[in-house]
Amino acid sequence: MINFGFLYVAKRDRHFRPIIVINVERLLALGDKIPTEDIVDVADYFLDFVIKHLMHAGSVENFVMIVDLKDVDLTDLPLSKVKGIISSGQRNFRGRLFRQFTLNSGWVIRQAWKIVSSFVDGFTAQKMSVVKEKETLKNLEEHIDPECLEEKFGGKLPNISQGKFFPPDMSLPSGEQLIPSTIEVKEEVEVVAEFITENNNEPDEELTA
Repeated sequence: MINFGFLYVAKRDRHFRPIIVINVERLLALGDKIPTEDIVDVADYFLDFVIKHLMHAGSVENFVMIVDLKDVDLTDLPLSKVKGIISSGQRNFRGRLFRQFTLNSGWVIRQAWKIVSSFVDGFTAQKMSVVKEKETLKNLEEHIDPECLEEKFGGKLPNISQGKFFPPDMSLPSGEQLIPSTIEVKEEVEVVAEFITENNNEPDEELTA
């Protein structure tokens, strides 16, 4: 499930913060087949992985988040699942969010997202913004180099495809990486990749979008 693509890292921002993407359409595609509790557990593991291996104490200690609402209708918005992920993040990873951008939302969805935003504290809510489509690139370019922004968001980075969501590829356009320990991350990635292979933990066919 972790490689299904509802939650993944897509490079870094201009200050080397990991960019976490929540693809709500893929989250919706999980339907009722996966309990919300299991989804929250996966999200917790994922965020713990990001903090442990993709951050650097004293220089990179938080992340940027993009919430992609493309092709999601108001009546389909999986509020319980989104609320579960956000609430867990608030409890277990407080202070890690630098900025959140909600993209591809119509007027009605923007109003509904205000309800979701009410699940967080006031300080965190100030970091969250719902971006109008025509202002997407302008808002994101302030924080993210186009080379590190997926094409679907107006950037130049090829969209991350099925099977490549996890472990994340954190190489920058220059080939440089900013990580606590290259060897440690390499070993962790290899362990996770081996676990996925051994357990056949690829997305079920019925879950593949």
